[in-house]
Amino acid sequence: MKTKGIITGILSTAVCLSLLTACGTTTSTSSLSSEQKSELSAADASEPSAVSAVSTASESSSEKETDQTSVTPTADKNLLTVKDMGKNAAITATFSNSATGVSEDVPMEKTGEGDGYFLYTCTADTEKYNLVHLSYGDKVTKEAAFNPCVSGWELYEGELMPFDIQSDKALDIQYDTQVFNVSGLEKKAYIWTPADYDANAAEKYSVIYMLDGQTVLTTDISGAARSWNVAEHTASMMSATGNKAILVCLDAGDMRADDYAPVLSGDAACYSSSNPCGNLFGNYVCETVMPYIQEHYNVYTDAAHTALAGSSLGGLEAFYIGLEHADQFGTIGIFSPSFWAYDTEAWQAYFAGKTFDGNCAFLYFYSGSFGQDTGYWAEPTYNALLEAGYPKDKLVFSKYEDGKHNEEYWSDIYPEFLEAVVAGKVSALECGVPVTYIDRTPPERTEAEPSDDISTEPDTRPDYIKNYIFFDNSELKWEKVCAYWFDLTMETPVNKATGEDNYGSPIWPGTEMEQIEGTDIYRIAAPLGVTAIIFSNGILDKDVLQGVTAYQTVDLIY
Repeated sequence: MKTKGIITGILSTAVCLSLLTACGTTTSTSSLSSEQKSELSAADASEPSAVSAVSTASESSSEKETDQTSVTPTADKNLLTVKDMGKNAAITATFSNSATGVSEDVPMEKTGEGDGYFLYTCTADTEKYNLVHLSYGDKVTKEAAFNPCVSGWELYEGELMPFDIQSDKALDIQYDTQVFNVSGLEKKAYIWTPADYDANAAEKYSVIYMLDGQTVLTTDISGAARSWNVAEHTASMMSATGNKAILVCLDAGDMRADDYAPVLSGDAACYSSSNPCGNLFGNYVCETVMPYIQEHYNVYTDAAHTALAGSSLGGLEAFYIGLEHADQFGTIGIFSPSFWAYDTEAWQAYFAGKTFDGNCAFLYFYSGSFGQDTGYWAEPTYNALLEAGYPKDKLVFSKYEDGKHNEEYWSDIYPEFLEAVVAGKVSALECGVPVTYIDRTPPERTEAEPSDDISTEPDTRPDYIKNYIFFDNSELKWEKVCAYWFDLTMETPVNKATGEDNYGSPIWPGTEMEQIEGTDIYRIAAPLGVTAIIFSNGILDKDVLQGVTAYQTVDLIY
């Protein structure tokens, strides 16, 4: 049986790890305070739930609005509709532009109410603003997309959820599951079609392919693998614009780190995988999945009506597929891409080998904070692509300096990608402009801060203890133990513990640990200042394919 076990545990820099339990199957890693929190372990491979994603309050049947008035959009202004489940006395909408910084406060007008909600509306210029947040009482929501592809937002317990003003019922998410056999491995695709999908309609449907499909359709809005709500957003877009689309959400499976690792030119080192298979995964998408969808669903087959998107490692792979198969896609959504997988010089060399002509897809980039999301790496890579001659009217960068690296932020901004799919632009953002972050605080390193619990006295312990991290292998009995650590800044200063230039992330599965003679204790001089470490038995994914069992811990805070 081909398995990859994930071990959970607690890590201390000078304490043995003996509280370990095997989970048996791949699971999401523990949350980290960085953009790399779960990228190098397989994403949660559970199938998405088919329960409605909107609040339970909004699931009440036959909600009918009463005492309605209206706010009329004008030629230069778009209507914002908010379904307020808290029935607040007043709401103010603050519209803003993430590139220019301009903003405007607009008091919303109560234009209707129904069973358990008030309806608020106002208008603003989508050519001027791309974001909106709401203020009510002493509370403020996060920023969310504002554009012609948003039918409405539902305000429920501080969350903004996609809302279709044409329907008074919660979206019942149903999807087909298709399993593809690829080189002996099963790969799943979850295919969502709108409730009124017509297999025989003369007007066909566009297709949006989503990577990490196990999270984009799930309806959970809490926890590490919360939903992107892409089905709800797509339904909202269809209601607002009349454009029709289906979603094909590709489950990442156990090979995520390898499948989502591009293969660049030359001997460029890949930091995210020791066995990059992004080229093969791209072929799988274009040569296996897409022909199946085009044969079995009533969809357009041209590039203009075909889009692909992903986030994190998925954003990295979507970007790579978009360049390698440019004639297959009209739009690529690149959310918080893990460009740290290769250094800037490797990307520049890769771009230099490309010819960017009329077949180029429109590239929508999004990244949040410079240090708390992937702005640190997205900025130089995007700018290098511009310098390499990618058509300026074919790419745009949406920079949200307060954004974090998680599904909640990707969901809030997803309608902006949908506008790129529908219109080939983001109305309020200029295409082809180099990106520069204002807050340039780099990714954080977690260094111990003085407190009542941490001694500030000089460390007088012997070097053989204080310079090492230990792993207790007495229960697991792995034949070997490897340690992989995260360097969040991609710099390579000297390892303070050993004097060697190995501060940076080693290639997976990391560095083999030294067994202390006569014991089951293993040790390694890990760099001081990194934020997380993973222990494993050193088995690679290619060995798993041959039936070898691999084990690893989740990401452990260090």
